[in-house]
Amino acid sequence: MTTAVAVPPIRGARKARSPGRRRGSKHVVASFAKNAVALVALVVMLFPVYWMVLTAFKPRSEIITSTPDFSPLHSTLAGFSDAIHKPYFWDYVGNTAVVSVATVAISLAIGLLAALALSRFAFRGRKFFLV
Repeated sequence: MTTAVAVPPIRGARKARSPGRRRGSKHVVASFAKNAVALVALVVMLFPVYWMVLTAFKPRSEIITSTPDFSPLHSTLAGFSDAIHKPYFWDYVGNTAVVSVATVAISLAIGLLAALALSRFAFRGRKFFLV
């Protein structure tokens, strides 16, 4: 035999919310304007990257034309091959690697010491740096 347990109603139960008001036309226009400005800013920021990659794969004759071409017609890796076979290329790559590793090591050391100071020591203004 089983017994049923009555559960008392919960106090302060909320009523179902009515659907919210629709946004007015001003909000829609403002949202569209914000998105349009963001899209234009995105294109302005990404276009130089696109142009750099596009130019890297173009032959020299297509790069130096007076009218720019925004679509790759004849992609080639000749520019990369020429760069690798130039004298001192690998010296430059080695210098870049040394500078990069040194910069990362110095940044990590400074960041580690700053994190240690922020986590272990109490000082005025400490909460400004902590989230």
